[in-house]
This record gives sequence, C-alpha cells and structure tokens, in this order.
Amino acid sequence: TAILSPLIAEREAMKSSELMLELGGILRTFKFIFRGTGYDEKLVREVEGLEASGSVYICTLCDATRLEASQNLVFHSITRSHAENLERY
Repeated sequence: TAILSPLIAEREAMKSSELMLELGGILRTFKFIFRGTGYDEKLVREVEGLEASGSVYICTLCDATRLEASQNLVFHSITRSHAENLERY
C-alpha cells in the first residue's frame, strides 16, 4: 500500500547493504536477509486495521471473530483494557 512504501523502500535499500565486522582479527561480511516478521504485521494492523493483517478478530479490544460478529451484530463486549491491549499487541 502507499502508506507502507517508505518502509518497503528502506528494506529494499538494506537488502543490498553489508555489515563488515572484524572478529578475531578476521574481517567478516554479513548480508541482511529479510523474511516475514511480526513487526510488518503489527505495522499493517496499526495502519490498516486487523482485517488487513489477516487477523480473524474484528478489533483489538474484544475477542469476537469476524464469523461471530457476522452472526451477531449487536452484542459485543470489551474484554480488555487499553493497557492490556498495549501489552498484547
């Protein structure tokens, strides 16, 4: 998405970078390899919502899944406080 473009561009730039360290008198070169990370999922969730990140839940404050919400559009209760939510996500 357009919002994630700067992050993607930064990651692409880092993919071609190398870290050079001297270990025990020998110069070693390390390349960065990026795979799917929880950070990316958290960023997508924060920017675009739970559904965009592939979550089965409809919000971060209740435990209702999308299936449960589609069957019951009225009764949902908040099961976590904001502080608990920050710890969890």
